[in-house]
Amino acid sequence: MAVDFSDYFWGEKHDGFQVLMQNLKSGLLASKELSDFVKETTLIHEHNTKAYAKISKQLSTNLYYGTFSPILAALKNSSDKLSQIHTTALNKVNDLLKEILKYSEELHKKQKQIKEEESSTSDVVKSLQETSVLLAKQKEFCKTKVQELEKIKRE
Repeated sequence: MAVDFSDYFWGEKHDGFQVLMQNLKSGLLASKELSDFVKETTLIHEHNTKAYAKISKQLSTNLYYGTFSPILAALKNSSDKLSQIHTTALNKVNDLLKEILKYSEELHKKQKQIKEEESSTSDVVKSLQETSVLLAKQKEFCKTKVQELEKIKRE
């Protein structure tokens, strides 16, 4: 993949390539943080599923006692439905997590490939930056010497 970096992000300090590489690294970090968030969401749904199943089980043992039986039956049905909803959500979140992890792995491979392919560009950019710094120092040195020369000529 040939990219002409001179068309993008150069700027005065010639740091466009580093901006691109930093964005690539940030993508890996963002995908890791997203997967961690989804893992936490999975744990929450799993906990809720177990809690509603436990409530439903407790209510099923006490369903036919006293005048509260219609309310207990409604609560049991509600907890069964909530447990099923959380189970469904848990399955969907797990599928999402698998896709995120797959994307993260592919992104990591792609980053390694780009880093290898563009290592020569990185070297050239570093050289260009070093040359720019040296050029700025030499300009300042030359400017100082010219000022000294003009000062000597006036005296």
